[in-house]
Amino acid sequence: MFKAGANDTTKGAFLFDDAAAQSVMAAANAHSVDLMVDLEHLSLDQESRSYDPDARAWLSLEVRPGPELWAVNVRWTDDGARRLPAKTQRYISPAFAVDDENRVIEIVNIALTAM
Repeated sequence: MFKAGANDTTKGAFLFDDAAAQSVMAAANAHSVDLMVDLEHLSLDQESRSYDPDARAWLSLEVRPGPELWAVNVRWTDDGARRLPAKTQRYISPAFAVDDENRVIEIVNIALTAM
């Protein structure tokens, strides 16, 4: 999900370093539950007309040397698994929090997206 160093996106560059890895894993461990993969970030805005709280997969996070952040132990729901070979969605997009230096500090969830 994040490589070591600066991760350039359409919303700017976000830093994933040792401090980010520590923060992300501390936040994940504090929640003590798997992270959800939703569809197009539709579970994040309960006021949206398109609100969809259903998970398309469940996963855990793992920091690997670099440091890099990986999604592991991904378990797809029937709907999530159906979308991948059909290619209705084929990308992932993490929703995350950052600090004042644009360092990633928490993963909120991950979306299965078409863009």
